[in-house]
Amino acid sequence: NRLGYDYYSLFLQVRQWGRVESLVVGNYRVALGMGLVINNSFGLGKVAMLQNLGRTTSNVRAHSSRSGNYLQGTAATVRVTDHLRAMAFLSYRPIDATLNKDSTVSTILASDYHRTEKEMGKKHNLHQTAVGGSLRYDHDGLHAGLNVLALRYDRELRPDISVLYRRHYPRGRSLLNMGVDYQFVRRKVALQGETAVDKKGHLATINSMSLQLSDRLSVMALQRFYAYRYTSTTAQSYSDGGRVQNESGVYLGVSWQPTSVCLLTAYSDIAYFAWARYRASQSSYTWDHLLQGTWRQRDWTFGARYRLRLRQQDSKENSALENRWEHRGRLSAEYAFAENLSCRTQLDGCYCPHDREWGAMLSSNISYRYHWLRLNAG
Repeated sequence: NRLGYDYYSLFLQVRQWGRVESLVVGNYRVALGMGLVINNSFGLGKVAMLQNLGRTTSNVRAHSSRSGNYLQGTAATVRVTDHLRAMAFLSYRPIDATLNKDSTVSTILASDYHRTEKEMGKKHNLHQTAVGGSLRYDHDGLHAGLNVLALRYDRELRPDISVLYRRHYPRGRSLLNMGVDYQFVRRKVALQGETAVDKKGHLATINSMSLQLSDRLSVMALQRFYAYRYTSTTAQSYSDGGRVQNESGVYLGVSWQPTSVCLLTAYSDIAYFAWARYRASQSSYTWDHLLQGTWRQRDWTFGARYRLRLRQQDSKENSALENRWEHRGRLSAEYAFAENLSCRTQLDGCYCPHDREWGAMLSSNISYRYHWLRLNAG
């Protein structure tokens, strides 16, 4: 690398400058609504979704990590009135991609690894121009937002559609996504969601409801429907399959604190995939369950987790789908020697009845914090 390191992240951010709430020049991340139009911030997992009761916020943040999921240019959020805010962004950046023989794009790569000669050959093969923004209204627990994003690439996206699960991947040089997100919070009830369409009118929607039944008990329900023809290269939201496409499902979760030192969380999530996906050549579904307990007493923290997951995959002969169950477990113990020094030991195990395979891992790590200093060893 002529400039020494393989990657640099530069930005300048100004906050609370008159009506300008945030102004970023350089590398930044954008999250709008629940992520059906664009979200290149960190995504929440199923347990974190329950702990945060599904709530998300629209924001622009400076980007300083190694992750390649970011925008490059400028973005600004302006307070129009006390309850109305407008945000706009413009980005132009190179992206890693695998090319076809005719110089069209086969696959957009998100890892940004440049460790080998082959990976270096995929570096910055594609350039992306992104223009978008949002208009948000917030007042007395009510939120409504309009989100728009237009993308343009300097090469044509042309995935190998002879592979069935890639049949509806994004194609062409330009993409357009528009959506509305909404949220209503009143005391112990929170309703929120987002509905979006691509430039051909294909639909994606996600909606959730959370109830704080008491100080120690909360429940959450989440529904999503992502049409298998809905296309986006920037969407990132709650999903079991990892894509905002070809998925519909329902998630139910509960968090209960029976005592001041004990916390129990559980969820059940079922997802249906109308179109073929990787290792499933026809419609399929998954079913995921988790039960987790945490106990804290003085300097000790103990945890236990059990997860049962069902996936449907093609048989070896590709003649039918097979149900594949997976059992996972975890036991952990953490001791805080002081306010800034702690040690954690964890045992993980997994058993797959279909393949009659099992595995276990024992790990331990020590962490130390002192003002700006963070040290970890494991």
